[in-house]
Amino acid sequence: MRDLLISLNSNNLKLSYCGPEGCGGIVSEISSEVVDDTKILDKERFTEDLIALSHEVLPKGKKPDGVSYLISPDDVYISFVTVNKGNGDPDEQVIAAIKEKIDTPLEDLYFSYSKIAPFVYQFVAVSKEYIEDLLEVSNLWGVPVKGVVPWVSLLPKTLHDADPAIFVATQDEKYVVSLSELNGVYFASSYDEEKSSEELAELVKTLSVYNRKSPIRRIFTLNSDLGLDEDYEVLPVLNGDSLLSEGFEVHELYLHILQNNPALLNSQVNLLNLLPLPEPANRSKVLVPAGAAVLLVGLLVGSYFLFSDKLGLGQPTEDVAGAASEVVEVQESTASNDNGGSDGGGHSDGERHSELDSESADLNKQDLSIRIENAAGINGAAGRTQGLLEEAGYTIHSIDTAENMRETTEILISPDFDAFRDTLVEDLGEQYPEAVVDVLEDSEAEYNVLILLGKNIEI
Repeated sequence: MRDLLISLNSNNLKLSYCGPEGCGGIVSEISSEVVDDTKILDKERFTEDLIALSHEVLPKGKKPDGVSYLISPDDVYISFVTVNKGNGDPDEQVIAAIKEKIDTPLEDLYFSYSKIAPFVYQFVAVSKEYIEDLLEVSNLWGVPVKGVVPWVSLLPKTLHDADPAIFVATQDEKYVVSLSELNGVYFASSYDEEKSSEELAELVKTLSVYNRKSPIRRIFTLNSDLGLDEDYEVLPVLNGDSLLSEGFEVHELYLHILQNNPALLNSQVNLLNLLPLPEPANRSKVLVPAGAAVLLVGLLVGSYFLFSDKLGLGQPTEDVAGAASEVVEVQESTASNDNGGSDGGGHSDGERHSELDSESADLNKQDLSIRIENAAGINGAAGRTQGLLEEAGYTIHSIDTAENMRETTEILISPDFDAFRDTLVEDLGEQYPEAVVDVLEDSEAEYNVLILLGKNIEI
């Protein structure tokens, strides 16, 4: 696969390529009439510059199979969102918390949130206009976008634990500081003004102790030097030989992480997953995404759109003090916290259903303990499903947000309660089409039914 990595920062356009021929990178300063720092002003001329530069790194006469953009912290909004235990639908709580953070109209942004710990969610948002610009460049070039990745979200993926850490990186003329915990990013900011290693060290010290009982001692650096004393453990983000030359450390980070874990592009690390799903023809059109035209542009050029854990629109407003306060909230919250033919036994379909109908009359629905997880990315779906099943006489153990999204609803039932299979599917009704029923293999679960709501639900 001939895929290009692209980054744009301080008007510097960087391209890198790794293939059977080897790895290489090239950088060019783009005119201020074409871009302003990371913002594309003239998409046609930018595309021309991009194509011309790509000829320098790709095999002769070839164009890339796809491109991935590595974007700076200036172009992404990333933080933690916390909710309170037992205060209703977690989705609704998260949305409410996000609305308190942002001062930008919701319709101007895409966002995603995914659960990373009890009551703690990783929140990511990006400007719709920013994504639209990248997709239009892709359309002009005729090359699909495979990823739009904020590289700060890759930093915690280099760790082998979820303990707190501070990352300090230098990209072109900017200094980036990111605070990580629970394998996520709860604060990231870039600084344009030049800083000495001593000034960076003082900034790191301030962030490591602000509003914390125990200071963060682990510091990881990417193309940065820090003058920290022996109380801190300073380590490089990347070890080993480099594939690319100096100045391409962010590209190197992407290659290191994604080559070992390509499935990350299916997560919210890839901002393409924030794009809304097109509305099914048989679903109510009360909420038609304003970005549907954007999605169409991407599809026309074959972009690989993968859809994420949560869909919405928002932007956090955050500074160092706000981030540190959020960390305290996180610590406190975490501390408190297929039918057809014969059934194989000589029974025809008609006989089997007759037997089940007879059995169902004796079933006590309250014997089921049901957990519902929203894997649909539809706000409030878990709560509405809970209401539907409770009204039908079932006992709901808990509801929550699934770690991964799915297209079709899946119902997992403990083998001891398989007799409830058809009754439960019937009670869910046509609002949950094509539900797949399988065995719940977790013998230690506190519930005996797990319902994973798919994106095709109509509730």
